[in-house]
Amino acid sequence: MRRLLFFGVGVLVGVAVGTAAATLLAPASGDDLRKRVENHVDNALSEARLAADKRRRELEAQLEQMMKPGARAKSAR
Repeated sequence: MRRLLFFGVGVLVGVAVGTAAATLLAPASGDDLRKRVENHVDNALSEARLAADKRRRELEAQLEQMMKPGARAKSAR
């Protein structure tokens, strides 16, 4: 779980750094640049939501298996 948190923080930091770099280095007009940055952020957020939903489904399936009578807990390591 901790690794997933670190991954999420890394994604957000990467998006912020990428957005800042694009803003400072791109030779585009302000409107074009804003649209590109907005699209980039929207895509990153969409991918993050998909990854979070996938992981939630995986964890829910694991929980369901663990809640069954006679189920044995698996080590997370």
